[in-house]
Amino acid sequence: MGFDQDMVADIRQFNRFYTDILGLIDQDILDSGFSLTEARILYELSLAGEATANQIASQLRLDKSYMSRMVAGFVRAGLVTRRVSDQDNRALLLELTEKGKKTMAELSERSNLQVKTLLAPLKEEERQELKASMQTIQGLLKQSTERFQLRRFENTPLEGAFILQKQLEIYERENGFISDVWKTFLSDSVTEMLKNYKPERERVWLLEVDGVLSGCIAIVQAAEETAQLRFFFVDSGLRGFGAGELLISSALLYCREKQYRSVFLWTCADLKAARHLYAKHGFVITESHENQDWGVPAIEERWELKL
Repeated sequence: MGFDQDMVADIRQFNRFYTDILGLIDQDILDSGFSLTEARILYELSLAGEATANQIASQLRLDKSYMSRMVAGFVRAGLVTRRVSDQDNRALLLELTEKGKKTMAELSERSNLQVKTLLAPLKEEERQELKASMQTIQGLLKQSTERFQLRRFENTPLEGAFILQKQLEIYERENGFISDVWKTFLSDSVTEMLKNYKPERERVWLLEVDGVLSGCIAIVQAAEETAQLRFFFVDSGLRGFGAGELLISSALLYCREKQYRSVFLWTCADLKAARHLYAKHGFVITESHENQDWGVPAIEERWELKL
């Protein structure tokens, strides 16, 4: 699947412009003493009424420990209360206090006023044109992302062949990995996963776009409380459109649901897009070494995330 490079550049330029506009709108929140992330958490709680920290963290794609520290600060400030769930005594439900609700209302009013100030110079017909354009953008991009479907893994030979062949193709084209050592390593790794697949503790997600298999990610059990993230790839034409984010967010949510305490992965220093996602989700590099066996020299890296 290919895309007009001018279109990609235009979208990225619009994203930079819109980010600057959001910075102007969000400045009043920053002036209030709350970070944007803190304000988003309070906002989600105000909408939900009550929710667990894990639910909010998953929805906002926040690191669990980072979320825990912010919640503790909210509790100390008297903005949030915690109580044991009636359905699950291991879960703590968060809820805004009266002070928290008042604070959220003030933050919301600050943002509303900033937007009104931004729109004030526009004529009424220009405001309506802007509104219609935003609805068009939202509708088209929503339609685009909804084309991404995570398909149930059935552990069939066809699926195994896809996972293997697509990676061989991508790594040869983009990284120059062509050696027999590399091909044997990857083939043995996929075969081992399919043979020993434990659906009660492991999960594989296959990405479909318009019914065509276009990506994958897997969580396999490395130890009792340790998971390994493997076979993460997306067709090159889909990168930058949220497909990779959808896959890795689903994988990490599964790890937390299964109560793994950590998850690790191996990657190469040249895989810039994947490394960006790993860092974004809180992974850190714990080991690296040079590998001469794949066909070209490569720096292998071990990344780990404490859950």
